[in-house]
Formats: sequence, structure tokens, C-alpha cells
Amino acid sequence: MSQELHPKEGKVALKAKLAEHLEALPSKRVVLAVSGGADSLALMHACARWRLEWSAEFVVGSLDHGLRGQAGQEDCEAVRQLATKWGLPCTVGTVDTRSYAKLARLNLEDAARELRYNFLANLAQEQEVSAIFTAHHADDQVETVLGHFLRGSGIRGLAGMRERQALAGHPNILHVRPLLNLRRAQLIEYCARAGLRPREDATNADLRRTRNRLRHYTLPLLRRYNPQLDATILRLASVAAEAEDYLQSQAESFLHSECQQRDGGIEIPRAQFLSQHRALQSVILRDAVFALGGRQALYQAALKQAQHLAEHGAGEKIQRLTGDIRLRLAYEILIIEREDAPLPDDLPLLPAGHQIALRIPGSFPLPESAWSLVIESAATEDRGNIHLPESAQISLCTRQTGDRFAPAGMKGQSKSLKRWLIDRKVPRQLRMRLPLLIVDGAIAAIHWHGRWHIGEQFHPTKGSPASIYQLRWLR
Repeated sequence: MSQELHPKEGKVALKAKLAEHLEALPSKRVVLAVSGGADSLALMHACARWRLEWSAEFVVGSLDHGLRGQAGQEDCEAVRQLATKWGLPCTVGTVDTRSYAKLARLNLEDAARELRYNFLANLAQEQEVSAIFTAHHADDQVETVLGHFLRGSGIRGLAGMRERQALAGHPNILHVRPLLNLRRAQLIEYCARAGLRPREDATNADLRRTRNRLRHYTLPLLRRYNPQLDATILRLASVAAEAEDYLQSQAESFLHSECQQRDGGIEIPRAQFLSQHRALQSVILRDAVFALGGRQALYQAALKQAQHLAEHGAGEKIQRLTGDIRLRLAYEILIIEREDAPLPDDLPLLPAGHQIALRIPGSFPLPESAWSLVIESAATEDRGNIHLPESAQISLCTRQTGDRFAPAGMKGQSKSLKRWLIDRKVPRQLRMRLPLLIVDGAIAAIHWHGRWHIGEQFHPTKGSPASIYQLRWLR
């Protein structure tokens, strides 16, 4: 990443970079994220200036985060007026970042970023645009990488921002940073030569913010020790990005070939996961979180805990990875899932505490489900068929505290239903939802793993009466 350009060369470099990234897009329709500062103002002006030469179309998006009162509104209005003057359509949005941060349990910076990207993503979808340009530049990159280093980041954090990647939380939208090779001084020079008056965000001087302390205090101090500090950090980011790209390709291959994605979750075979290098395990976990739309970064401490759980955990355990994504160990399966992930719909389940009275033979739909239980007469003692005494009281219900089950083959001896479910590795969140067939107060059959497990006294034999029935699920 060359940083040797003189500010006076900013115009040439800016035009070349924008043209390069536009040529790589399937369509030259792009959303521009513009705040009114020197960097985004230069981006908008350049795109308006050369759009006819490039045969490109640009839509401007500007968001007031509701953090700076009247000043934030005025910035957006200034952007709107300039966009209109330059012939670019512009959409302005307003959000309440503080309320959202509290609701989503995010800090202000993360909440603002999420709201901003959601706004841009919605605008891109409305305009049928597949790419968003933001005005991050090389000085932003230096601050980002140093900030990640100070927080103890791994390779991904040290790689910093990428010129092209999926938009955070929106994997189908491309996020392009075409100015990432340019210095802040070049963009300021560009604005000055074009007669542009950037908006000044007063919060950029607030030393209570970590990034501002890095910019105004830490970096100037470090440059005394190494005048080439910025170039050094940018080289580090470039080297880390190459390593990250390799790990990323391996992780994508693993997730595609070894894992199963379902609504709100990704299932990873534990043994295959543990056979991968620990560096690759970290990237697999991060990619899974990203694929599920995780709102927050997955930090090193959470990664180490997840790897320890995968290697040493037993039975079923749950660990929070981010604010809205968790890791669930389900015996030999690792499940990365959203907190609000729905239960699997590929097996019949009852609402906890629900009971359905049955009169056989017949068909009985389950509430809140597409499944129905069919009970019909059978002529043989085949596996899965059941003997149901005449005049018995029969129902379908879910587990109750203290339930016991006497499965076939145990010669009438019973065991606690809880232990029976654990022995068969039934996930905890399903145990209170499994359908139990109850006959005269006893558990006669349990449906799990695609078949009915019949109780000893209800297992048909050659000496059984003619009241033999088949249990089937239909959907």
C-alpha cells in the first residue's frame, strides 16, 4: 500500500482509484456514504465530477445519528443541498443512537456504526444497488490498526479495514473503501483546490473518545520514536491481510464442506473442528458469527473460551460469543446460533406443558406445527408398532418433573426420563418439547431420532391382543 503520493497528486490518485473500483463492479450504480467531512465531500465531488466519463450512477446517503443536535441536522442538510446542486439523488435519514444503544446493549460507537450500515444497506436495496462506497482513508487505517493492537487484536484486527469486503451485517452488499490508499492531507488538498468547504464535526476534538486520543495524542508521540510510523503500521496491515486472506479461504471451504446451516444457526461437527489448526478454528468461529449477522466483533477472550469448550466440554454447554450470538455444545456438535434462533422444524414438537387427548384410531394435528400424529390399526408386531389396551385413556403430552420410563428390553425396570433423554443426547432445549404418548398415566412411547421408542409393557409380542397400532407422523 503505497503512501508516497504528494497532496497535490490527490486529484489524479483519487480519480484513478475510483475508476479502478468502479470497473471491478458488476454494475456502475453505487451508494455514496457522505457525512460532509473533507474525506466524504471529496468522494462525492469526484464521483459527481467524473460520473459521465465513467457512465456511472451515484446515490448519496447521509445519516444524522442524533448525537450532535442541530449541528448533525445541518451537516445532513448541507450534504443534501450539495448533492442536489451536483445532480446526485440524496436520501437523508435520522436515528436515535442513544436509545438504540441502550436497547441493543451496545456502546455508542458500535450502535452508531450498526445504524449507519443498516441505513446504507436499506438505501442500497431500495435503489437496487449492490455496492456502497465509504470515504475511509489511510490515516483512518493507521488509527484503526493501532486501536486494534492496543485492544489485543488477532490477525484479522491487525489487517485493519479492507478495500473490498461484505458490508458488516449485510453479506450480500459489497462495502468498498476506494480512498483507503490516500492520505487525509491529499483529500483536504483536493477539497481546497476544488473550493469545497468541509463540515467540521466538533466531536472529532473530544479527547474522551479513544480514536481522538489516538489521533491527537498517541500517534504524534509515537512518531517521535519512529517518523515512519504510519508507513510501518500500514505495512503491518498489509502483511496481516495476506495471512488473513489465506485463513479466510480455508475457513470458507470448511464451512461449506463440513457444516450445515439452518435457520438462525450453523452446526459444526466437533471432531472435524478440533482437527483444524487453532488459528483456523478462530477464523471459522468468526465467519460463522458474521454469516449469522452478528452485530459485534468476536474478541480474543471469547474465542479462547469457545476453543476450550470445544476441546474439553462434555454433554451440553452454552457460551455467549457476542451480544446476540452464542455457542452451544450439543455433545459432538458445535452449534453457533442467534439468541432468537427458532427450534428446528424438521421434527414434531409440542409446546411445553401441552396435552392432547386422543381417541384411536385417528389423526391429530399438533398445535403451532405442520405435523400431525396418525394412529391406525396394524396387523403385525413390527418394530415401532404399539399395543394399546382397549378402553385406555390415551393422550399426547410433554415431559413433567419426576417422569419415569420403562423402555423395551429393561424387563419392566424404569429409569428417570431425564436420564433417558440425556443418555440419548437429546438437546436441552428440545427435552421439554418432545411428544410423549401417555397411556393410563404411564409413558408408552417417546418419539426421538426419527422413530418411536416403545415402553416395555406396550411392546407388542406374539401373545399380544389384537389391539396393535402403528404410529406415524405426517406433515
